[in-house]
Amino acid sequence: MSNWRIIPTTGNTVSLMGEVDGVVIQTSPIAFARKGEVKTQNTHYVLGDRHPGLWEVQLEMRRRSQTENLRNLGVL
Repeated sequence: MSNWRIIPTTGNTVSLMGEVDGVVIQTSPIAFARKGEVKTQNTHYVLGDRHPGLWEVQLEMRRRSQTENLRNLGVL
């Protein structure tokens, strides 16, 4: 997945949004993550370039504990 970002979703979860084969998709909630990869409830994604912008600040404001966990795992 390229040009990705992590967005808050319902139920206090977070999901990936980014491009796969030139198509922008939003995934199901993230179930597991580590540096360079994320596994959702349905699919495993290898992460490419991050989407630039303030999404990381917005994510931290809405989902602080998940953001800290993703940083500790090396995703962010």
